[in-house]
Amino acid sequence: MNAQTRGLAERLTDLRESFDRSFVDPPRPPGGATEHLLAIRAADHPYALRLNETAGLFADRAVTPLPGPVTALCGVATFRGVIVPVYSLAALLGRQPRADPRWLALVLGAPALAVGFDALDGHLRLPAEALVFLAPGSERRGCLSGLATLPDQQLSVVDLAAVRDTIHVMAAHPKEGEVG
Repeated sequence: MNAQTRGLAERLTDLRESFDRSFVDPPRPPGGATEHLLAIRAADHPYALRLNETAGLFADRAVTPLPGPVTALCGVATFRGVIVPVYSLAALLGRQPRADPRWLALVLGAPALAVGFDALDGHLRLPAEALVFLAPGSERRGCLSGLATLPDQQLSVVDLAAVRDTIHVMAAHPKEGEVG
């Protein structure tokens, strides 16, 4: 095993342990409310997904391409025996998507759908004051709902409910609902 492969294996182990630990760590007291986010990259741009808006996270899942007028549709994949449409998160956010997303996140809710993105940078547990969200009913910037402030950067937070709404519009009106 070369140094680069060993480094990637160690990084993956650290990410898995951090993710697993997030489910067993004791809850924080009410005064220290925290938000759990996944730091991701789509089309080389950093974003954050709220963990409580996802139903699962998968790496290297096969996606079968489908023809159609919705360019954000990557194809379909199977999750727990169910065929689910997979959409490019980069395309939904107005970015140029890469060929095949490495990571897929199942979006909470029905009907089942997944979004694909290029990289998972880690699990974040941030104090509530490190997040700024738009007020309900206020003008939104597409599928983004706020900002997560880290010591070295700010991440735009993707609103997966807004992503679901955008996909429904695109599916009903493929030409009018296109984002990218």
